Amino acid sequence: MLSLTRKQKITWFSFIFSCKLLLFVFFAFEFSKNYPTEFKYNSLFIIDGETVSYYMPIESLAEGNGYSFKEQKVGSDEYLYFPSTRRVPGIAVLYYPLLKLMSVNAARSVIILLQFLLSTVSVYLLGLIALYLFSSYSAFVITLILYSASSFVSIFDHYGISESFSISFLIFGMYFTVKAVKQGSVQNYWWAGVFLCWSTFIRPAFGVCFPAAALLIIYEYWKQKQLISLSFFKSMLLLGIPLLLCLSLWTYRNYKVSAKIIPLEDNVQKTQVFAYDARLVAIWDLIGAWGGQITRWSPNSMGEYFLSRKPVQSQEAFSSRMLSSECTFDSIKSLQQNYLLSYDKSLPFEQRLQLAHRVIEQSYRFRKTFMREKPFQYYVVSPLALTAKFYYFSTVSYLPFPSLQEMKWYQKAIKVFYILFFNLMLIGTIACVVLIIKKRFLSNLIFLAFPILYTAIMIGIYYASEQRYMAPVYPFLVLYASYFVSLLLPRFKK
Repeated sequence: MLSLTRKQKITWFSFIFSCKLLLFVFFAFEFSKNYPTEFKYNSLFIIDGETVSYYMPIESLAEGNGYSFKEQKVGSDEYLYFPSTRRVPGIAVLYYPLLKLMSVNAARSVIILLQFLLSTVSVYLLGLIALYLFSSYSAFVITLILYSASSFVSIFDHYGISESFSISFLIFGMYFTVKAVKQGSVQNYWWAGVFLCWSTFIRPAFGVCFPAAALLIIYEYWKQKQLISLSFFKSMLLLGIPLLLCLSLWTYRNYKVSAKIIPLEDNVQKTQVFAYDARLVAIWDLIGAWGGQITRWSPNSMGEYFLSRKPVQSQEAFSSRMLSSECTFDSIKSLQQNYLLSYDKSLPFEQRLQLAHRVIEQSYRFRKTFMREKPFQYYVVSPLALTAKFYYFSTVSYLPFPSLQEMKWYQKAIKVFYILFFNLMLIGTIACVVLIIKKRFLSNLIFLAFPILYTAIMIGIYYASEQRYMAPVYPFLVLYASYFVSLLLPRFKK
């Protein structure tokens, strides 16, 4: 296994830290200048719609009221506390001790700085994964440069949500997994399990990292003809113990406060019906069956057509492949109108309730008919369409810039650069996979197990198309795009 000299380690980590710090300071300045005041908790901590679900339960815990949400009594200064099973408590490991030492304002600022520092370390570890996995110093260097320069993941270092910590710990865990199979050290399997578990207890969908890591370990032991051995059993046990222990304790706690078996997080469609009512879920399921985007803020999307609460006229998001004996363009329009009217408070409550039931019935009837009459469209074309939307973007979200009309030239240049940058990483990864298959380096494809499994979950269950849901896959794109470039370099040197 290749290794680095002390001088190389210091040089490259200094490079990473300098790049990351430059981007962090630049974007912090842009957030302070351009972002709406209501989304800035302080000069460092940026609020997102999901911030409260991650941070309020931990703050309640620090106040001595348990891991819970709090609501103020109507007409009173008192608060009611409701035990939370909505979010796993992975962030509490870092945030809770800070709350015991300082104010909420200071603790949230320190959290942002911790996100930045851990994200910086994760860049270096991603480079080491390239070094160990591909046995290529060139791949190591290219990975460091590309991932340091990218904002696609590091922009979340500024936000009070789960992305930054969870992706950093995912990289930590996969680093220790690769190091374990290359060096065979027992403690590396343990640390792999700890960090992969921590990542999962911040973002439960990351739980697929365990079968992905296990696949890499199984392959290495199979290659050495030691698949049936005490060493293999010990390695898998050390990898899994942290997750099994945390799942057991957390499931017990959830059962104690809710009388329900909840291994990770409760179903928000049941616990937060005020935000995820049955009409919304039914429309989501229909759009997902068609392979459309469910986000209401995506222009010319099915999500905008149905869910934006405004009478969008254009049906360009729809095509004839979605139609069936029960569903025509007219009935799609009827469903939209019924959905909008079901929220119209000028109508009597009984009429709105009838319209809501009609929306649910129509949505599931259209979906069921589509599945029955067009199985190839439902099982093949729609998942492929969702996958394309999941991976391809014509813009870059979450950058703290004003609208396009108000952007300055350098902001437009940065946005265009990152759009091209991301798409080049995607093209590079695809080209790398083709090249690996062609050269029969098939063992190098095993590390793609996490992106494949994660994508299947996000598309198959959540119909996800938001950019931040794709962020955990991005480090893997950089990794394989860098390897592709490293394979091409010898040709240019001739």
